[in-house]
Amino acid sequence: MLTRTASTFAPPVMEARRWLAGVTFPADRPLINVSQAAPVEPPPKRCGRQWQT
Repeated sequence: MLTRTASTFAPPVMEARRWLAGVTFPADRPLINVSQAAPVEPPPKRCGRQWQT
């Protein structure tokens, strides 16, 4: 890896995901990933059903 590449900071979206490592959310209030970056996982199925029209 180039030195200048190794000295950069972590991407903001992935850094924010690390803040949530080990945090749990109640089933009735799941965390929804609304980042504009490439999603790393789909929204919870429960939310998908609620938003269907």
